[in-house]
Amino acid sequence: PTDFEERGNCRMTNTELLREKIDQSGYKLRFIAKKIGITYQGLLNKINNRSEFRANEIQALYDLLGLTEEERGKEYADIKNLTK
Repeated sequence: PTDFEERGNCRMTNTELLREKIDQSGYKLRFIAKKIGITYQGLLNKINNRSEFRANEIQALYDLLGLTEEERGKEYADIKNLTK
C-alpha cells in the first residue's frame, strides 16, 4: 500500500502507515509541523485526511523522515499526482 490512496479526484493519506513512519523517526508531530512549515493542527488535518498535503510538504516529509528512494517509491505516491 502507499501512504496516499485515491478518494474521488484527490489522494488521501494512509494515516496508519504515515504515523508508523513518524513513530519510527522519533519526531513529535509539533516538531514535524514546524519543520515542514505548517501548524500542528494543519498537520493533524492532513494526516487525518481533512485536507491534502502540498507537494512541498510531502518533499519536506521525505527529507525529514529520511526515506530512501526505494521507500519513497514503495510507500509514497508520486508527488506530481498530488498537486492540482
